[in-house]
Amino acid sequence: MIWFFIVQFTVGKEERREIPKIEVKKEGKIRYPFSAVPTIYDTLRVRSIITEKTLIVPPKDYTFSAGDVVIVRISGDVPYEYETIVDYDGYIPIYFPTGKTGRSIKISDIRYDSLKSYLNRKFSKYLRGYRIHVFLKSPAVFPVVIEGEVSNITSIYVDGLMRLHDVLKYVPLKPNASRDKFLIIYEDTSFYIDLKNMYSSGDIYESPLLKPNMRIEVLRDSSFCVVFVKGAEVVNCDEGESVLSVFRKATFLDLSYKPKGFVIKRNGFKKVDGDYTVKVGDTILPIVHSDSVYVSGYVNYPQPLPFVPMAPAAYYVSQAGGFKDNAVIGRYTLITREGKRFKIDDSYIPMPGDIIYVDRTLFTVKDLIFYATSFVGVLATLVNTYLLISRR
Repeated sequence: MIWFFIVQFTVGKEERREIPKIEVKKEGKIRYPFSAVPTIYDTLRVRSIITEKTLIVPPKDYTFSAGDVVIVRISGDVPYEYETIVDYDGYIPIYFPTGKTGRSIKISDIRYDSLKSYLNRKFSKYLRGYRIHVFLKSPAVFPVVIEGEVSNITSIYVDGLMRLHDVLKYVPLKPNASRDKFLIIYEDTSFYIDLKNMYSSGDIYESPLLKPNMRIEVLRDSSFCVVFVKGAEVVNCDEGESVLSVFRKATFLDLSYKPKGFVIKRNGFKKVDGDYTVKVGDTILPIVHSDSVYVSGYVNYPQPLPFVPMAPAAYYVSQAGGFKDNAVIGRYTLITREGKRFKIDDSYIPMPGDIIYVDRTLFTVKDLIFYATSFVGVLATLVNTYLLISRR
């Protein structure tokens, strides 16, 4: 009973203490984050620090940067964890569970797959019997500069978990811009990236992670094909490249697409398999679902649609978002599962696996109005000039 009152008195006394601020120094010792002298109260308080469940385990090649919010977890006799932020120099504090001090260490230059062994090797003499692990709670947001063959953009804000091929979705590229080849400039180094080679070797998800103030120069290229899947995707292609390779480059962010076959639009339409070789400028229409009707061409949302028995072509075109301004209305090209091609109208009833291709008109209504008003304006000017001359 006497020992019970002694413990209660010690805990109550420590609760009235003021907790000092954390002082972090780059090299050497730092203050313990709780009280000046570890007590029973400190031990209980360390154990009570529980982080949220939404921790991020970064990719293997991730390196922490300034502003990243991290969770440091130390396991051992007195396991605990705490939240901290990577400072501008790339350092985080490591606190010792049984002493007054800790140390800071730079982690910004260490790959994540090497970080755990690096930390435990550095602190083995201070934390015998303990293991250190660092998780990412939220990445820092920073700008990267986009230059070269892009339109109306100089920089874009990203986070450290985004890779090169992720940010390209948000960058408006010029028609002659390469979709594969880029020059990366970071700090004092520069290197070329070819996403096509990464794709062909199976390493598309190894494209570089973005870093603060990284510069991405989009290089020029003119060899590309058009793939109709969730809209018109323009991707680079080479003469003689496999149609399946070109299709995968257009859909590598969503590899769930598994086409049953392809239809190539060159001079006409031709059904091909995955070994077919393309030419620069080809249009590739994938047959994605054999139980669907695919609407492609000049509609607002090209996509496969569930087959509806007895539904006419007009129904599928309307479900694909309707026509674009330059679309031919009421007359379409149908490509069957067997590769046959013929013209249909709104009343035609397609079958599963068919492709309805909405063609492009030479002139839109806007074009006709523009040319008509221009012609009337020129004619009025000529008549006015003739009247002025005739009155003299």
